[in-house]
Formats: sequence, C-alpha cells, structure tokens
Amino acid sequence: MPASTYVHSSTTSLNTSSDQEQRRSKELEKSFRKIQTGEKDELAWVGRALRRAFPDARSENELCTLAAEALSGRRGAVNPRTVRNWLRGENTPHFRYIRDILILAGAEAVFTLIDQEEAA
Repeated sequence: MPASTYVHSSTTSLNTSSDQEQRRSKELEKSFRKIQTGEKDELAWVGRALRRAFPDARSENELCTLAAEALSGRRGAVNPRTVRNWLRGENTPHFRYIRDILILAGAEAVFTLIDQEEAA
C-alpha cells in the first residue's frame, strides 16, 4: 500500500472518530437538557402540592404563612420566605419537609409524584 493512501486512510479514520465524538457530544447535551427540565418539573411539583394542601389560601403570602406554621415543629421553625422559595421553584425542601407536604396534600399528591406523565 502506498504511503499516501495509508495517510489518507488514517486521516479518514480520524475524521470519522471526530464526527462520532461530535454526535455523542450533541446526544449528551440533549440528555442534559432533559435532566434540567425534569428538575424544573420536580420543583414545580412541590409548589402544586403546597397549593393542594392549602386550597383556602387567598394569596401567596397567606399560603406561605399557613404552610410555614404547619411545617414548623419539633425540628424548628420554617420561615414563610423559605416556603415562598419552594412555591416559586427557586430551591427544593429537605426530604423531611417533602414527607410532611405529602401528608398535608393527601394521598392523591403521592400518586401524581409517582406518575408525573399522566398528571401533566
């Protein structure tokens, strides 16, 4: 095999490898976007569960105050501003609060958490 053909064939091999890496990179990027969307959905779920737990609240402020009072207890006080952050999806509560929110929201909230596709 002539040297020029060998060089050409190794260059083609490198180009193919580079193309595969670029495709893989794009696939990972799409996958990462899906993860981020999933996280936003989870944060929104907490807000929906809080609203379901306190349907009589007339405003966001009232909802935050009611939820903070209900979630405060032997583990310490929950600030209404913290609840507001949960409602707006700015951060997520600790698991011990998730459990309490589920209890307050009722059994139906658990099923929407398990099967989010049908709940949407």
